[in-house]
Amino acid sequence: ACGMPRSSGNLTLLQSPLDARTLSDAAFDALLPELARTQSAQYWTPLSVARRAADMFRAYRASRVLDVGCGPGKFCLSAAATQPSLDFLGVERRPQLVEAASQLAGQLGLENASFVCGDAFERPWNSFDAFYFFNPFAENLCPEGGKFDQSVELSGIRFLRELRRTSVALRGLSPGAIFITYHGLGTPIPSSYELVESEPAGTDALRV
Repeated sequence: ACGMPRSSGNLTLLQSPLDARTLSDAAFDALLPELARTQSAQYWTPLSVARRAADMFRAYRASRVLDVGCGPGKFCLSAAATQPSLDFLGVERRPQLVEAASQLAGQLGLENASFVCGDAFERPWNSFDAFYFFNPFAENLCPEGGKFDQSVELSGIRFLRELRRTSVALRGLSPGAIFITYHGLGTPIPSSYELVESEPAGTDALRV
């Protein structure tokens, strides 16, 4: 019954009429702060894409997923609800978005999605076996009117620096690591990786 506690694996929904497994994009976006809500279509993964990516991670036996540049947590929260046996960590540089994501995780009763503010490259990437990228550094190349806000450093120089850091981090992972991109990564995939699956999704494709 609506409002009764339900539990499945690591997913627990407590006294909440909201279910992240069935929310529409409009309903989810209505829970976001105004700026994040109005720019959702540009910056955050559509729910149908997030749910499909979660299924892909499960199919390839992922267990702990890092979302680089998670924003207000739309991907992590939807994916965590879709696959409650997986753990998702979102890293975001804007504290107001991390706060929004953490509040939503509590509101949705999701215990397998968590969020931290900071630099994703300061995390130990080898503690994860899976990664999600929604072209996370492209904002650096947007014209001034196309940026989310001016609260963090954004520049062409930073774009190139972050791509180099990504390539180094990916090459340093243990064999068997998996990552999924939506709208690409922004840099060539290291030659130590093999494309194993690609399918149309949203306005682009999910590539494993």
